[in-house]
Amino acid sequence: MIMIRSIFLFLDRTYVLQNSSILSIWDMGLDLFRQHIISDKIVETRTVDGLLRLIERERNGEAINRQLLKSLLRMLSDLNIYQSAFEKKFLDATEMLYTAEGKRLVQEREVSEYLLHVDKRLAEENERLLLCLDQSTRKPLITSVEKHLLENHMKFILQKGLDQLLDEYRISELTLLYSLCSRVKDGLKQLRQEFAVYIKKTGRVIVVNSTNDPEKDKDMVQQLLATEEELEKLLDKILVIFRFIHGKDVFEAFYKKDLAKRLLVGKSASVDAEKSMLSKLKQGTFESP
Repeated sequence: MIMIRSIFLFLDRTYVLQNSSILSIWDMGLDLFRQHIISDKIVETRTVDGLLRLIERERNGEAINRQLLKSLLRMLSDLNIYQSAFEKKFLDATEMLYTAEGKRLVQEREVSEYLLHVDKRLAEENERLLLCLDQSTRKPLITSVEKHLLENHMKFILQKGLDQLLDEYRISELTLLYSLCSRVKDGLKQLRQEFAVYIKKTGRVIVVNSTNDPEKDKDMVQQLLATEEELEKLLDKILVIFRFIHGKDVFEAFYKKDLAKRLLVGKSASVDAEKSMLSKLKQGTFESP
């Protein structure tokens, strides 16, 4: 087609331009190719099946001819049959693959490994979209991956591995988990719920152990609190609420009583934190909201 168009380029630029009812040589060639070649069901089916096999092989880790894949898919787009001939079959094959893969791997692999696999799959599909596929496929493709690898298994993933990630303070995996949860419906809500369960369970264990062991009782408060930096941020947030309290004298009475008790029995998490809080309270007493 490129050769024919080049030979008759002068015709294209003179006669065809002057007659709006006549297609350009390129458009005419596409129309004839669509009618007499690709519209043949045998040719269309074999072409699409071949494309799907190429993508399947690449998803399985094989190296394929990316340029061939890109050229053929662009050809389908130019012929205006990409959606009707290819896209639906491609999305159906994608759904079958990731439905089976999700069910199998979520049982076989550790949560951290599974999360890395999901992240890798999303990156692969995004790269395939960028290099080969039509952009109309983006939303249904990514939605399918997220649904069958994440959304359908979110509760199991959180119950299986969140406690371990938190206990071992694995920040990179927790960051990835948060990022992936944010991609699916109610993902962050489920994460918050499971995190709340973890906090209550962990706190209960610390309190019970401290009750049963006098030695551990000394460190109970420290174990229950956050780091010094987190504690300071928490105190600042408390002061925001304090400024809106009208009965500051009532709060002051309870605070003095509890402060005395903490200091007497040595239950204060930090003397510096106590001094900091007193200083903040002085400021909060006189500052208006």
